Amino acid sequence: MKLNLTTYGFYLSKSGNRFVIKADGKKDEISVDKVEQIVVTTKGVITTDAINLAVENNIDFIMLNNYGKPLGRFWHSKFGSISTIRKKQLELENTYLGFELVKDWISTKMNNQKKLLKKFSNGESLNNSTISKMNNYVQKINEMEYNYKNIKEERDKIQNLEANVSRMYFKTLSELLPEEYRFECRSRNPAKDYFNCLLNYGYGILYGQIERSCIIAGLDPYIGILHRDNYNRTALVYDMIEPYRYYVDKTVFELCIENKINNEFFDELKAEEKSKNGYYLNKEGKQLLISKYNEIMDKKIKYDGKNTRIEDTILKDCHKVSNKILKYI
Repeated sequence: MKLNLTTYGFYLSKSGNRFVIKADGKKDEISVDKVEQIVVTTKGVITTDAINLAVENNIDFIMLNNYGKPLGRFWHSKFGSISTIRKKQLELENTYLGFELVKDWISTKMNNQKKLLKKFSNGESLNNSTISKMNNYVQKINEMEYNYKNIKEERDKIQNLEANVSRMYFKTLSELLPEEYRFECRSRNPAKDYFNCLLNYGYGILYGQIERSCIIAGLDPYIGILHRDNYNRTALVYDMIEPYRYYVDKTVFELCIENKINNEFFDELKAEEKSKNGYYLNKEGKQLLISKYNEIMDKKIKYDGKNTRIEDTILKDCHKVSNKILKYI
């Protein structure tokens, strides 16, 4: 299970082989064997004994900010990128393998976006020109060929195609939403509307899961391919997250059409500069989103011929990337 600490002023300690959580005047004890991850989303007190218990049992311990972005995490010292893989990752940017990985991540993302639009159209006719254009962009990416001399230009083309598809996707997605949740465009931190607020927090949770899987698989999350020059942080996470955004989008969309969202889940951020005004999720909103997201990620899909939890496919994919790097570079 995931232990989500969302109540302001919580107290996390340990007793024997159990985590002890005190919050809102209540006390709970959970055996360490039942916990696979601890997620801290608000201010509270954590004892070093509790941290040690988590680390000694290889339990991922992550802290998120108000927007769901990972602030930091505790790891067992045995985790970390293998030096051989890390050295090869540094060479990956301009190689055929790196180019093919990027093509696969982005084309999979686009196909998932199409799948979601079709799923939630509820029999309504989607704009055929939009789907046709999306298909065309996917085809263009799949047909691109590796050229060492023009590799940077080719990556730029992929990013431009991705941006075009994303604009069409979110425009169409908004039109499929109930009117009260529709939005003009993607807005990040702070979000300008409820839908983007939920989406941003969900992506933040997903970032943490991708980073965790990269590290366990021996990959250095700071050495990316497509986003190598655009980010000074976990660049590989920004690369590898693309195929999985679908599950966050699906989570938020379903919450909206199920009428489970209300104004009380959001706190309004008012700044001196109007451009910095927006919304962020409060405790109740986080609990709702995390619960729904975990429900979706807990479902099983066919993966390499076996029924596998969606969340587990992330780590399996990271191991595949790691093995390819070791084998082909």
